[in-house]
Amino acid sequence: MRISSVSRATNSKNSSENSASRKRAADKRPEMLLCTGSYFGYGWIMRGRIFRYLVLSALVFFVASFSECSSSSQSETTPSYQCYYDYVNTKVALPQFDARLFWSPDSSDFRLDAYVSVKESRLRYDRDSNLFVASYTCSIRLTGKEESATSKEIDRKVVLQNYPKPDQNSYDAFLVSFPIKSGNHEVQIGIVDNESKARSSRTYSVEVPEMSNKPLVLSDIMLLARMDPAGTRSDSAGQGRKITPFILSNVGLLPDTLKFFTILSQKNGADDSLSIYVYRLRSREINLPTFNVQMFAYQSTPYNPCGEDMDTMLVYQHAASSAFKAGTSYIFGSVPKPASGNYLLKVVVSDNGGDSATSTMKFQVHDKNFPQIADDFPTMINSLNYIAASSDIKNIVAGRTDSSIKANLVTFWKEHGGLNKMVQYYQRVSQANQLFTSCIEGWRTPMGIYFIVCGAPDDVECEGAWDEKWSYYQSSTQASMTIVFRLAQETANIEDRFYRIDQVYSNADLWDYYINQWRTSY
Repeated sequence: MRISSVSRATNSKNSSENSASRKRAADKRPEMLLCTGSYFGYGWIMRGRIFRYLVLSALVFFVASFSECSSSSQSETTPSYQCYYDYVNTKVALPQFDARLFWSPDSSDFRLDAYVSVKESRLRYDRDSNLFVASYTCSIRLTGKEESATSKEIDRKVVLQNYPKPDQNSYDAFLVSFPIKSGNHEVQIGIVDNESKARSSRTYSVEVPEMSNKPLVLSDIMLLARMDPAGTRSDSAGQGRKITPFILSNVGLLPDTLKFFTILSQKNGADDSLSIYVYRLRSREINLPTFNVQMFAYQSTPYNPCGEDMDTMLVYQHAASSAFKAGTSYIFGSVPKPASGNYLLKVVVSDNGGDSATSTMKFQVHDKNFPQIADDFPTMINSLNYIAASSDIKNIVAGRTDSSIKANLVTFWKEHGGLNKMVQYYQRVSQANQLFTSCIEGWRTPMGIYFIVCGAPDDVECEGAWDEKWSYYQSSTQASMTIVFRLAQETANIEDRFYRIDQVYSNADLWDYYINQWRTSY
């Protein structure tokens, strides 16, 4: 493993609009590591420089491991009249970044840590002798209802020996911290490529509870890419262990056991109970239409999988007893990694006096190759529902092993369209993931379904952010089809939007035409 070029942001330009200046008391947190890295096959290739910083009497290291990034944690500041389809097709030219926010109790109040990673291949490089150099500026603005805004600006430089390939998954990473008070806050993170001037931004919401009148408070939950075995599991004696935060959005990249970390602040020591729950967010699952059911049925219910998660299913539960001491305790836990889907991780600590504290975190599990679907047989089969009959699907899944299912899948395509069509179809599925993924995979969204079956629309119109019309034309028959998509709910970031089908105007034969294009070899 090779480590270079990684740091806590020390070259930041701090501008506090209320001119507040506070020193943090000594911090006895676990040793953290932050680095940039790439995930190739089964191993990590790291690039970074270990950095050190001293917070009064405590020496703390931060390292973040990075792996293949699922698409879409960046957002361009976009005028309301820009069509969503136009945006998702141009965002590939914008800087791409991931960020993870983690608030936790500090000596007298709270601290917010912002972990940021920028994909190196999405920057523009100049050649300098035998090296390739890019630079960018990250601006982070923290605002709250009860306090003035605070901003930090960080200048970063990336130096590579070789020009990065578009699909190269290596990241420049850094950490920025803010003092933060209880209440509701908004964090805006923006990345500007200094060479191309392209800009991405994203807004996050942070809710920090009031601590003064609560006997127990739990911090955010941080998933871990790595955790050493040093120290004890659940109390402050574990403060010396090294942990590697996992910042990326696809939890499917982690091993079969998900490790996590949270901080408990307790006024009085007690015999406490610790409960860990994992819930599947079934409201984010969607029923897939089949080719022999007209797509009009898809519009029958105003469905919004990105709304409130009312329908949940418990998939894991663990309870334990522990005597946490008064003050700050560090809780390390683990849960089995669930199958692909959307989940909620919940940690509850209760004392023997009846008081409790709860912390939750939503996460997504995709295949490790996401947004590509190579060897992701469940997605390859489920996405085939759009053009295959139920009897076709039954024949494919009749195989008992992955190899037999793959053979059945190849047989289906040989009999319907040919292997070239198979390659083209699954390329469309991957493209739909890249373009339309939000709270659910892009191939499951209404826009993704039409994109996969019918291709890019011939014409796109939008009326603000709320309505978008896609039109398809078949010149030889004068047939046309127009789909009106409606935004399910307003979102702070354009890439978080979910559009449901509002109306469809179509010659029914046109939908059959697109289905037959996939199922026949001509």
